[in-house]
Amino acid sequence: MTYDIQDICASLGAGELARLIPVVADSAKEKRAVSVLLASFMAVEEFGKSMLAVVGAPASKRSRIRCLTEVSFKKGRHAESLRPDGLIVATVGRRVWRAIVEAKVGSSELGADQVEAYLDLAKENEFDAVITISNQFAALPTHHPIKVSGHKLRSVSLYHWSWMFLVSEAVLLIENKGISNPDQAYILHELVRYLNHPHSGVLHFNRMAPGWKEAWTAARNDARLSRSDASIIDTCASWHQLVRYLALRLSVSVGRNVSVYLSRAHKNNPDQRLQDAVRGLVKSYGLTVEFDILGAASRLILTADLTRKTLTASMWLAAPDNKARASACVTWVRNQLSECEDGRIIVTAHYPRRAGSKGATLAELREDQKALVGDNPSLLPNWFEIRKTVDNATRFSGPKTFVEDAENLVLSFYRDVGQHLRPWHRPAPKMIEEPVAGDGNGDGEVHPEP
Repeated sequence: MTYDIQDICASLGAGELARLIPVVADSAKEKRAVSVLLASFMAVEEFGKSMLAVVGAPASKRSRIRCLTEVSFKKGRHAESLRPDGLIVATVGRRVWRAIVEAKVGSSELGADQVEAYLDLAKENEFDAVITISNQFAALPTHHPIKVSGHKLRSVSLYHWSWMFLVSEAVLLIENKGISNPDQAYILHELVRYLNHPHSGVLHFNRMAPGWKEAWTAARNDARLSRSDASIIDTCASWHQLVRYLALRLSVSVGRNVSVYLSRAHKNNPDQRLQDAVRGLVKSYGLTVEFDILGAASRLILTADLTRKTLTASMWLAAPDNKARASACVTWVRNQLSECEDGRIIVTAHYPRRAGSKGATLAELREDQKALVGDNPSLLPNWFEIRKTVDNATRFSGPKTFVEDAENLVLSFYRDVGQHLRPWHRPAPKMIEEPVAGDGNGDGEVHPEP
């Protein structure tokens, strides 16, 4: 079965093939950005299929992608008032998958009414999905930043891409040489260059929600926080956008996939994830996240303590269990930090049972490696924690400076510490030397007793 552009347009009121070089007004940033993006999906096979695979579209070797812009529909109660920014059609064999695309650039944000109207339009025209694109962040494409009515999603799927997510995926393909055709690789380079330009309308996450300052003030005054307080909910939602942005920034920096670690419950239920974050903030005045970095020694943990006004980045290493003394374990972890120039990094050895833990700055550890050894030198530590804390009360309270410090901390900690850490692995067992046949003298001959 073939499904060409003529077949697609037959069911539409209007629509034209997405162009790499669109002819639109200078003020039409959304139209230009969507056209360039969707044209890149068609022109760069690996990029288009990798992006569509995460939203349930057919993405096999035989699948074909066609994208349109300036779309209007013939049927549907919103057909006359709605003009989606784009349309994606993916086909493989007899299967046809279609999605409406709606995008925002700059500081413009999606609204629940608009998203629900597009879901209705997709259902009335028997489309499979609605994909939104904006500078709002979501942990997964299935986690939408806008809350919509559940019954709208019974027959149409809803997905969200942030512009930064699209940029990071393109960069990872380029860095990992995932594009086999040099002409296609050039097009993807140009897409990244365009989206990274300030005039494209693609923005980085640069400030917490307005409720951040209220939540911080309440924590500073040791006030009792409420789970129903709008400022607390806004703060947690904003934190989730921030950590997704940090994961994307780190992905681009290391050239490997970095994701926000989510439990199975949180993957399946983003509302539960938000509720749990709110519950944690109310209980402990803190926010925390773990980043999964492909190939790293451990997850990178970022914690914001609203009471102490601190940001902390940390990683954990299981200590070797084949050493004779604790000092040998300490030497093992100290050597991994030999290239770190920040002596303020804190290393803590956690011991079993009631032995507790011992910590020291990296500068102190370099002067005296016994700084991490407990009262019993033969008792080996279980874990090492390596962390860095930023303590700047005046910047912590600022919605913008807090984001700046969180980004700087995550990137610098991984650069100075994380990329140098290696997990301990038990050495492979060695072969046991078998005795040579004979009397055990090693010459293979039998000697009579004297």
